[in-house]
Amino acid sequence: DKTAQSLFRQAQTEQRQAEEAAAQAKLQATIDLGLAALKKRDYDAAEKALRSAILADPKNPTILQGLKDIEIGRKTLAEEKQKLAGYQLAVGAGEKAMKAKDYDSAVKSFQQALQWLPNDPQAMKLLVQAQQAQIGANQALANFKAAMDAGEKAMKAQQYAVAVKAFTEATKLMPGDLRARQLLGQAQQALQQQQMDEVERKAFASLIKQADAAVAGKNFEAAVKLYSSASTVMPKADQT
Repeated sequence: DKTAQSLFRQAQTEQRQAEEAAAQAKLQATIDLGLAALKKRDYDAAEKALRSAILADPKNPTILQGLKDIEIGRKTLAEEKQKLAGYQLAVGAGEKAMKAKDYDSAVKSFQQALQWLPNDPQAMKLLVQAQQAQIGANQALANFKAAMDAGEKAMKAQQYAVAVKAFTEATKLMPGDLRARQLLGQAQQALQQQQMDEVERKAFASLIKQADAAVAGKNFEAAVKLYSSASTVMPKADQT
């Protein structure tokens, strides 16, 4: 029967079309799954889906491009990981240098971090802090040297109070500097001796003045006692 045959062929065609549509829908779903994974940078899942899809449609341009993008993405991801590792290493070195107050090294490390990740806000912030600390340290060093020079000059001039003040400032600027502490101690001892000498000098001058007055008043006994006391205060002084 021709009618039956026609209906049979029509049914076969419709079945085939339905199967092709279902296969196409499944293929598209697999492609979409792969592209979604690619967008999330889940390259393993993306490759698995697109490799499955290409078996059904080897020349599909979307699938082929997706596989190329996976390769590019993996390469980019590897480069990003390398940059991040270099960045983290440089930042860590910079922070360690900052704690050690090695500001020159800190500046170099944070500059290296910015070479790995240009314009990174954290690295830029750390670099500015290190540069400011570097400037401050350089100024402190200059001030320290100036204070030391002033203190040594004052010591030579026997201006011990000035020397103590200068060396005290130097030790504040560089608390760990041994030479500055030693010179401060020497200046303090010299100042103390100078002050004691001044007290003795004044006491001696007062006694001599009183003794001279006693001589002028012909009170020789008192004068002798006063001169004797003066010689005790300053044994090496010339009383003639």
